[in-house]
Amino acid sequence: MTKDEIEMVEIASPALVAEQTEQLKSIFPQIFSEGKIDFKKLRAALGDMVDTQPERYSFTWTGKRNATLMLLSTLQRMSLLILIARRTCL
Repeated sequence: MTKDEIEMVEIASPALVAEQTEQLKSIFPQIFSEGKIDFKKLRAALGDMVDTQPERYSFTWTGKRNATLMLLSTLQRMSLLILIARRTCL
């Protein structure tokens, strides 16, 4: 593998939640109260676009949120390890 063939990987993963929150603030500034999303205000802002019916099919389990957070942190670590491995191969 030559230096020209190596694809550079970003060292830090983007803070997706922070970016998405900032996007929401720019689109719906009225839904924020004390820096947090007020879901009642968000529902009011979205109006008829909110679906309140329960899903017919749902893929969920106990600990699903924690599993997602663990996966994201694992991906961040893997990205860093790949970057380190590529730099040591040069």
